[in-house]
Amino acid sequence: MGRHNVNITFPSERYVVVSDGFSTFFIVETGDRSVNESTSWKIVHEQKEIQEHSIHKLGQFTLLDSKMYKSSTHEVFLDILLLRLQNKSDTDISEFLDKHDGEFLAMSANHPFVSKINWLTFKEDAGKWSSDCSRTLLGPSALDYACLEREGSAVLIASENHFAFYHVSNEPLRYTKKSKNVKGTEVEKPDYVWMQNNTEITILFKIPIGARKTDITVDVKPSSICLVYGGTPMLEGELLQNVKSDESVWTINPHSVIDEDNTEDSEPFVSGNLSTLQSQYQSLEIILQKASEVRWEGESVVKGVSSSSQGQQVLDPEAVANIQERLNHLCSDKWNDDPLRTNICDPQQLEDCDCLPADTTSFMRLDKNLQCISHVASLGGHQWLFSARVHGSSIPAMCIRHDVDGLLWQPPEVDNNLLDSWTLEHVGTFSAMGYVQASKQQRKFTACPPDLSYLAICDASKHVYIYRQPHEIGSDLRNRKTGQIISHVSKQHVVSLEPPLEILGAHATDDFLFVLTTQNVHAIRVKEVVDE
Repeated sequence: MGRHNVNITFPSERYVVVSDGFSTFFIVETGDRSVNESTSWKIVHEQKEIQEHSIHKLGQFTLLDSKMYKSSTHEVFLDILLLRLQNKSDTDISEFLDKHDGEFLAMSANHPFVSKINWLTFKEDAGKWSSDCSRTLLGPSALDYACLEREGSAVLIASENHFAFYHVSNEPLRYTKKSKNVKGTEVEKPDYVWMQNNTEITILFKIPIGARKTDITVDVKPSSICLVYGGTPMLEGELLQNVKSDESVWTINPHSVIDEDNTEDSEPFVSGNLSTLQSQYQSLEIILQKASEVRWEGESVVKGVSSSSQGQQVLDPEAVANIQERLNHLCSDKWNDDPLRTNICDPQQLEDCDCLPADTTSFMRLDKNLQCISHVASLGGHQWLFSARVHGSSIPAMCIRHDVDGLLWQPPEVDNNLLDSWTLEHVGTFSAMGYVQASKQQRKFTACPPDLSYLAICDASKHVYIYRQPHEIGSDLRNRKTGQIISHVSKQHVVSLEPPLEILGAHATDDFLFVLTTQNVHAIRVKEVVDE
């Protein structure tokens, strides 16, 4: 009772991690699988319990991912991700929800269970494996995707709601500084805000009433800035772009233009020990003249991440007014201001599979060292379809529905020194996949090969559907209604497995599709099937 399917991950060419689907997983040495030699597999570590607040049974879990890597000192580590559900009423979970930010608590209000990810790190020493660290992540909803970065520096998650660090075994858990906004939820409070136009950067700090210019030192150079107040550095580092240092100015403005909530427990956002000062404040305004009319991208005006200079970029009011003026022609208070125009979208013509999900999905990166979300991208209401590895041992790509098609997006392999450059790359398209998948009511598994030449959809039992990418045809084919010449066509093949047993898994390669049932492993030669 309560068992999950047995599953396996491949962290390296010499090791695999296997779970029994219930309470135990195994680290198995397989020999070098990159060479065509048959070797016996050997269990080198068996894990039944993990250390969290206390030692307890792991319980039912699903094995999500594993990665093996070497440290700078050539030590070998193995990171493993496990997923299980936990009742929100458990004592430890309740304490965490009370202690963490109110937004997290609000998101979990309608969910009796929370998703719990155990991120376990093992270290090899003379052929023996031992636990090095355990981390736990908590999320108020189910997740669509989770994997580890190549060297265990972060975990990537796609889910309706944000995840947070819940426990770290060998270091204190750091909670992000929060403050209430006017709506009662809690948000991270920046140390300063800044805005920009084509020629200037304006930076605003809050400083206490009575602060004097002699208390402040501002040193602006063409590529860096250093701001010190009362002997405490408030902003220091290399600027995102060069500035004209001799034309940059700063001043104390007694009439603050920074919006602030009226809650009694609010604090001025100033750095270091300044946060203990009274809530009465004025603003310190720094104006930097850009060396070139290049837009600065980022939340901070300086490069890198510094706990003493957390900034937030806001829109310049002039820029907002200009954008609104340019978009006025797209707005109307009439349902259709041109009665002769007939190409208006009729929502009654939409089918159920055309409707966007009610909830939006976020794709987030949770950094191991920062113990928080370092990057997040909204996937909007686009429907999640499946994930697949398209580049060997790289991070799995995500297939998201856009209109009627399925678009495949590849997350980056992040360099810790270049955390600001985090973009997803479009690597493939499956035409009309949104409609195809929506029509398969018994769908259980979806897979594609690294060369993206076909898509396979497996039902819960018996049937496998193979869709080939469009390929060029030699004969002239015309649409009977429009007369349009059709140069490419796609083929669909239906495979019926005998005996018609439950399908437990599927894996796609360029030449074969492997399908696992309760009794057999079926190898379907896809290229031969398509070419017939």
